[in-house]
Order: sequence, then structure tokens, then C-alpha cells
Amino acid sequence: MRKAARSETLLDDADDVRLPVSILAYAPSYAAASFLTSFFSLLAFYLGLNWVGVALLITAIVVIPGLAITDKIVFDGRRLIRTGAVPLFWFKLHGLRSSLKLRNIEQVDTITSGSLRRGGRVRFLYRTTIFGNGPRITFSGSGARYRRMVRALFRRLDTKVLDIRSFELQKYVTEPREAIRIADELQIPASDVLEGTIRSATAKKIETAENLDARLSDASKAAVLRNAANRLRTSGVLVRAIEAFRRALRLDPNDPWLLFEFARCLNLYAFVRREKQLEHRAAAALRLAEKRACGDTELLERIAETYVQFGYSRRAANAYQLVVDRISDCFRSLIGLAELALDDGKLAHVVHNFSAANRIAGTAALRRWTDAEAQYFSKLSESDEYMELEISRLNLLEKLDRWQRAAFRAAIYTFPMIVFGYFFDMLFVADTGWLVSSVGLGSWALMNIGLKMLSPRIPYELVERDQQ
Repeated sequence: MRKAARSETLLDDADDVRLPVSILAYAPSYAAASFLTSFFSLLAFYLGLNWVGVALLITAIVVIPGLAITDKIVFDGRRLIRTGAVPLFWFKLHGLRSSLKLRNIEQVDTITSGSLRRGGRVRFLYRTTIFGNGPRITFSGSGARYRRMVRALFRRLDTKVLDIRSFELQKYVTEPREAIRIADELQIPASDVLEGTIRSATAKKIETAENLDARLSDASKAAVLRNAANRLRTSGVLVRAIEAFRRALRLDPNDPWLLFEFARCLNLYAFVRREKQLEHRAAAALRLAEKRACGDTELLERIAETYVQFGYSRRAANAYQLVVDRISDCFRSLIGLAELALDDGKLAHVVHNFSAANRIAGTAALRRWTDAEAQYFSKLSESDEYMELEISRLNLLEKLDRWQRAAFRAAIYTFPMIVFGYFFDMLFVADTGWLVSSVGLGSWALMNIGLKMLSPRIPYELVERDQQ
């Protein structure tokens, strides 16, 4: 009875989160402002402007961090609210709302970066951006606060607005200690023991049924192992996650979802380790999942998204098109085809797919978003003048991004000149370093402001007004 209860717990772990939950907003501008203010405070001290230097230093180490700490994202179960003096002032100044209701969410995108730690553990840093009819909400993290926000928010959202990484977090995000406890109960060896077996084409066979209730079917045992593997994967315990997937696949080798999730886990490990051979094995597992997906259109859509991430655009287009040909409710497939067509520069296909997605969108927010996208790209294809303006804007954005990186590097590279000139009493060298650094950082700040100003699309009404 204890084994049966434990297996059921491993399979269904629905934890409640007490509302409201909050997390610091992702706002790198605070760090940039603090860095710039600190630099110019040191410059003021160097020039003998001590009171100015003190004021700037207090601003850099007290005022700006204080403003950053108060800038939070709060979720009360119905809406996301941006708090803090700076964002509230900005919203008031521009007449914008400071909150985003759940029903107005159009897209949720999550990106992941990871660094390898000891014992085969990978520490992931997630950054989630939420788009909708309201302020753009961005938060990031890897700790308990981020996980609580994800559990509270993502499970209240329709899967159609979630990208593949957000979809995985919606289902499997958990506390790392809980994931490791589950792995220990399933008697999955430590990462150090398993490390060598991952690169082996034929890993040593390990019995999978001894530590689970014998009354469970192979499919149920595989489901328990699959759940554990995904929880380990989102917690960064990739080596043990891969082993759990292997054990599940020995019990149920034809489960396409299991193959799909194993492919994503293996690719993630290959990316962290930078091993091309494992990337090829992950791609092979993904193709096998596609082959066995049969009529599972939701799985095919997620496989197509993963193909895009793996760099196989043609296979992604084929998978998306297969879903479109089979069912009418294929919103994510049409969006995926529109994005692939945009990469190829086929504006007519982009407009067609966004318009088709608009007709089958299930919520007002999705209808509003797809209609806006269809109109935007339609106007681009119809008006040469508007096309030229937008291309010029994008080219300028690219140049500004390149220039601001160069300006920042130039400023950083001259810091040693300042230190060298100061300690060896070479005033000309120090003055040159201060001058170049000041100009570089000032240019970097101005170009960052320019990037933010040029990021929004040019309203088509401006072109119509000029034509009249």
C-alpha cells in the first residue's frame, strides 16, 4: 500500500501556492543606471567636486537599489501588477495601465540560460516575458520566488499562449529538493555514477520495476518515471533526468510524448556540455517522436516548435502543415507557419497565416493580437513607403546595437589607463582614460535610450497622413 501511495504521489503532485505572489521585475536599467552614476561620482571626486561625488555615490548605492527593490511584479490570481515608483511614474506620464489581466495575455515566452555546477547539476536562469493588452511584464530568476510565480500564474493560462519552455514549466516546475527526493525514492543513481553512460550508445541495463509497486502496469510505471524525469530536468539535474527517461523508455518505448521529452532533455544536456554527438542523438529521438505521434496534433505542434529551436526549419514547417491539414483548431501551427514565413521573407504567407489564426482564435486577446499582426504585415506588403520606413528603423536598431556595444567596450578597455595613470602619477594618461571612458559611457547610455525609443513599430497612420 505504501508503494502504491508513493507512486500515485509521484505521478500527481499538485501543490497550491498562496496568493498574492510577487517577484522582482526584470529591469537591467537599474544596474546600468547605478553603474553609470558610480562612474561619474568617481569622476567628480577626481575633478575635485567632492559634494557632487558624494551625492552621486549615495544615489548609486542607496537610491537606485532602493528603487529597484520596490519594482516588483505582483500576481493576485486575476491580474499581474507592476509596482514601484519608477514604473508607476512612467505609466502615469504616458497614460498607461500598470496591470495586465489574465484574459488580456497574448503570449508568454521563456528563455533559458544555464551554467554547469558540480555533481552534474545545472543552474538554470529563466527569463519570462508576458505580452498582452497592457504593460509588457518581464521577470527572471532561478529560485523559489520564480518557481512560486510560475506555479501560480502558468497553471491559470491557456496552453495556446505558452511557448514550449513555458509549457514545460507549467507542467513540471518543482522544488529541486523535491525532485531529488523523488529520484532517490526511485533509486536513480547519483549524477557522478551515471555521467559515463550518457555518451555510451548502449547503456548498461538497469531494472526498473523493483522500486515501484508490482501491481502497476508498465505504462503506469513509465508515467511515474516520466514525471520524475521532467521534474529533474526543470530542476537542472539533467544526468539523473536522462537516466529516468531511459528507464521509462524501456517500459514504454513507443510513447511519443516520452520520446519528445527525452529528446529535449538530451539536447539541453548537449547544449550545456557543447557535445555535437549528443545533439545528433537528440535530433534522432525527436524525429522518432514525430514518426510515432500519429494523430496527436498538440504533440506535433510542440515537436515543430522544438525543430525550430534545434535549427530544422523545414521539418518544423512540415510538422506544422501536417497539423493544419488534419484539424481546424490549429492556432499554434498557423502562428508557427507565419513566423517561419517571416524568416523567409514571404509576407503574403505571413498575412495569410495570421488571418487564418485570427479566425480560430479562442480568446479576445488572441484575436486582437493576430488581427494586429495581420494588419501590420498586410500594410508592409501593400505600401512600399511604409516598408522602407520599417526597414530603415530595423537597420538603425541594428547599427545602434552594434555601436553601443563598441562604445561600452571602448570605455571598459580604458579603465586600466585611469588606474595606471593615477598610481604612477601620469596625469596625461589618467586624463585620457577619463575622457575616453566618459565619452564612451555617455554614448552607450544615449544609444540605449535610442534603442528603446526605436523599438516600437512606426504607426501606419503617420504614412497615411503624409500621403494626404
